[in-house]
Amino acid sequence: MTTEWTWANKGVSIENGHLVWFEQLGAVSYASGAASTQEFDDFRAKGPAVEGVPDDVLAELTREIDEHR
Repeated sequence: MTTEWTWANKGVSIENGHLVWFEQLGAVSYASGAASTQEFDDFRAKGPAVEGVPDDVLAELTREIDEHR
């Protein structure tokens, strides 16, 4: 099971039953390395909490979340 995906200077991981969206150190949106969380149900209802997530990452992430049901 994949639990973390990264692209450019961003990423998402599955931790303790929710998503953690993050940026690598040096990025600016989350004040250089900070993160935000998103519940699975919120992701299913509204999509990703950040913009610019690649389609392949979204597809894999959705599969993993569906397996956590």
